[in-house]
This record gives sequence, C-alpha cells and structure tokens, in this order.
Amino acid sequence: MKPSFAVVGAGVSGSFAAWTLRKATSASVKVFEMGRGSGGRCSSRKSREMPGFYVDHGCPAFTASSKLLGWKEIVQELEKKKIVEEWKCSAGFLSASGEPSAASCPPLYRGIGGMETMCEKLLEDCDVSFNTVVRNVEREGSKWILYNKNEEELARVDHLVISSLAIACSLRWDRIFGGIAPLVKSAEMLQEPSLIELSKQLDENGDNASPVFSVLMGFKREKADWLADLPFDLSIVQGHQDISKVVKNRCDTANYDTVVVHSTHSFAADATDVFGSQSAVSRLQEKSASTLEKNKVYKLRP
Repeated sequence: MKPSFAVVGAGVSGSFAAWTLRKATSASVKVFEMGRGSGGRCSSRKSREMPGFYVDHGCPAFTASSKLLGWKEIVQELEKKKIVEEWKCSAGFLSASGEPSAASCPPLYRGIGGMETMCEKLLEDCDVSFNTVVRNVEREGSKWILYNKNEEELARVDHLVISSLAIACSLRWDRIFGGIAPLVKSAEMLQEPSLIELSKQLDENGDNASPVFSVLMGFKREKADWLADLPFDLSIVQGHQDISKVVKNRCDTANYDTVVVHSTHSFAADATDVFGSQSAVSRLQEKSASTLEKNKVYKLRP
C-alpha cells in the first residue's frame, strides 16, 4: 500500500513539499491551508474586473542556489514544464533621497503567471483544502489524525509535514486561536524524545516574523512610459524610515505594468491597528481594529 501524507500549509515550502512527495512516491498527499489560496508570503493579488491581471505582493522571485543539494535541478525541471521562468531584472540600491546605485544579484526565478500560480501548479495532483484550519493533531498507532475546529476528522495519514509555524509555535497559536499549539500538545502527550525536541525548537523560533505593508499598483502599459524613470526593477531602499523595497514588474497576461512598494518593519508595526479585529495578523500583533481612530491617515515621511 502506498504511504499517505498530510501537509499543513500551502505556501511555497508546503507546495514544494507536496509536489516533491507526490512526484517521488505517487503517494496520497493532502494539503490543508487556512488561507483562501496557495502561495503564503509569495501570494498574488488578482482582479475579477481585469481578467488575467495579477500582482505579486510578497516575494517577487527566488534564487536557484547550488548550495542546496538538488535545488538547482528542480528549478531547471520547472523551467522545462513552463511553471517558472528566469526573471531577467535589473537590481540596485536607492538612497533615501532617491540616488541609485546598481548592484549585481544571482539569477532570479519567478512563477509564470505569478508566484501564486506557481504554487497552484505544484499542487495540481494533490488533494487541497483551503480555508481549513488544523486545530488538533493526534497520534493513534502508526497514524496521524488531523481535526478541524469542530473536532471533526480531516485526515488519517502515515506521515505529517508541517510547513506552517503557527501549528508548531504556542506563542503564535495562542494569539490567533488561544491555547497550546497542536504539535506542541501532541509532542507532550506522546512523550517521544525526537518530536519533543523538534517541537521545542519550532516553538522557540516560530514567532520571529515581522510585519510589512505593501502598496500594490497596476498601470496599463500604453500609459506607463513614466515607469522607465524607476532605475531598477528591484530596488532596495536604504536609510528611509518607511520604505524598504520597490519592485517593478510586468503582467503580460493582462498587458499591465505593476509596482509594489514594501514598507519597513517599523512603519508596519506602528500601524498594525489597520487590520481587522478578527484577522490572524491583528491577533499576532496584539492589536484590534477597535483602536483605529476614525479617518486616521498614515502618511509616508519624505
């Protein structure tokens, strides 16, 4: 009988893990994602009003370093399958006053049709459940059992893959849902030394994420000549209090050029009250929309 797997999280790491397991073993792979789509920090925003339009609002690309065994070969395989392509972009630094300084970077790759589309294609042969939170994990004999918020069984599998730190970090889990993280609780119940050590490491290092705001803009290409004034496709901003990165890209499926401006961590941390009171982000930041001042405007400093 072929082994069965459950992957918690459909971000880039979870999507690649599911694809690799499915390809290598032809096993049954179930993926559970609390969000409405795949991609995680490499998600893409799309529009019903503009068919084909997308803008990558998180990580715009990735490298194919040979330092990670087999990774470069995987990227080459995905190139042949038309899932990813090399992003031949210009890169450099911008000072706070706007002075450019060109820089070199290793070859970058991106998903064809957006980073989220890359993850969608990786998950095509898997059983994927979105908007699904794994609220409890138990071990029964040789099987892992996953439950939803109503304690209904989601899956019973041979192997469990965790790609979402929320399920393994009690500090983060408690802020979002309350209580001890499912993996930590399971490790304590099973008293399995290797699992206890693993969950301990994840629990200690799983709450180090920092917030970032992104401003997403799209311009019809025939009206976007002015974007040529931006010196680089990928600009790292140095010394600015509010802006850390500016990414210029092309959306060829809708004939648009896009620009994404990423804030500094400090700017986002100062404005966490713009999140909805029930969102995971607001709970992680221990903020609530109820603290939002009416008509409050956050202005970028020059």
